[in-house]
Amino acid sequence: MNEWLEKFGWRENPFNFKIYSDLLVGYKKELTKLNQAIEAENKFSVLVGETGAGKTTMLKWITTHCANNGSVSNVTYMPKPPKNEENFLQFLRDELLNPGFFKKLFNSYSLYNIHHELEKEMNEHSLLVIDEGHEASVEVLEWVRTVIDHVDNLTVITAGLPEFEETLSNEVHTLYNRSTNIVKLQSLNKDETFSLVRKRIEKVGGQSLEPFTQSAILKIYDYTEGFPREILRACNSCLIHASQNDFSFIEESDVVEILDEEEFIEKNEEGKDNDDSEEEEKQVGHTDLELTPKQEKVVDQLEEHGALTSGEIADIIDTDNYSSRSHAVRSINNILKRLRDNGIVEREREGRSYKYFLESS
Repeated sequence: MNEWLEKFGWRENPFNFKIYSDLLVGYKKELTKLNQAIEAENKFSVLVGETGAGKTTMLKWITTHCANNGSVSNVTYMPKPPKNEENFLQFLRDELLNPGFFKKLFNSYSLYNIHHELEKEMNEHSLLVIDEGHEASVEVLEWVRTVIDHVDNLTVITAGLPEFEETLSNEVHTLYNRSTNIVKLQSLNKDETFSLVRKRIEKVGGQSLEPFTQSAILKIYDYTEGFPREILRACNSCLIHASQNDFSFIEESDVVEILDEEEFIEKNEEGKDNDDSEEEEKQVGHTDLELTPKQEKVVDQLEEHGALTSGEIADIIDTDNYSSRSHAVRSINNILKRLRDNGIVEREREGRSYKYFLESS
């Protein structure tokens, strides 16, 4: 593959999952909200979005930006929340206080008194950024609330999957009430999708979209619905296929062939965890109205509730058979595509997402 990449002047594959915070694309309103919260020294903000929506990229952009422009004196990025109260105490002591060896050895810090030291140490505006907030226990989140209450100069931003907002609202309401912003990432539009692909290619030495044609990127946008990580995954699949076949260009027809095949494989892999996969496989390519059990569930919800996004459908139906909500959403997107192909479901763009509805509705 490397020899093929060199034809386009690329140093490496630009569509791996490396996070380049300097290539942040789209989400201008969402980023403005978070920057305004930091500038106002608000105590707590929440960033939510599906897997692959760009939460980590945005958090890393914020930490780099704040550290470089001097708007915040101290910036700390936590890639995952602490597992328990003991880990949280250790993090506060070692990362935020950073005491010397002897002070660490002879001082008895606890979660009940460490905020006194933090208040003295953080005499200027400080920012703590916590990624993967949905993995935090309720107990740890309660201690986050305690710390931001007692440390005046501390701003906390945490990101998580969409269900994280529900967890905060239902189980840590005291912390949820302190949030000045609930910022939601959905997906990129067409122009932003083009910009993401172009910036990635130029990052590794390429020019514009080459070897992708504009129609190929538009087709990738249709398949991925603008989710950044899915865009990268689709582009990467196309590159692998193109390099193996020594393509000079990647056309729209190539994208359709490659991603349709990949979707079929993904459907079969998913079927290993779900008993009705064999029925779904039989449905592929047919235009009759005989529905599989999963398809019936989706159609029933559209019939009952009207137009819904794939995420809203995932929130309604039973997703216990899936390893995660994002996995369920991806499966539902596949089902919706089959239903669209069979003329049962249509969709319309609404903001940054698609609403699906029955053709007759």
